[in-house]
Amino acid sequence: MKGRVMSVWEKCAEDPICCCAENSMEEASVEVQILSDTTHTPTAIGYFAEDELAMVSLGEVESQRSVGEY
Repeated sequence: MKGRVMSVWEKCAEDPICCCAENSMEEASVEVQILSDTTHTPTAIGYFAEDELAMVSLGEVESQRSVGEY
């Protein structure tokens, strides 16, 4: 399964007890847009911990984009 990281959330070092930190889920801090294996178009959104993901080289991702995605 491949996808694009849409956002990454981490606790604020300035105020670790703020309301945002209290509502955080570190085990699901990375929002990923899941892509279809065949068409490489978005099919779902998933939330993951950083250690559940592996980086795919940008070259592989760029070569699979269509003109409309730039």
